[in-house]
Amino acid sequence: MRLGRLADALADARACVEAAPRWSKAHARLGAALAAAGKQTEAAAAYERAAEVAGTHERDTSAADEYEAAALLAKREAMRRAGGGAARDGGF
Repeated sequence: MRLGRLADALADARACVEAAPRWSKAHARLGAALAAAGKQTEAAAAYERAAEVAGTHERDTSAADEYEAAALLAKREAMRRAGGGAARDGGF
């Protein structure tokens, strides 16, 4: 993504999720690529899946917490872009 190859990053992240669905970092990478593409709602879902996988399959609560926070930020950004009030007043 740093080199501006967003389409490649998205394809790689999707392939990673398909190859290793129980690896939370694969879902988190997909979330990051989707967020960079401006697809905040999809990014939030990917981060939520990363948190679920981290907590369930990896028993890594610190990673799960990090991914939940990323999902919340992506949701807020999606609402901000859509003109929703929750993002403006800090609620969610």
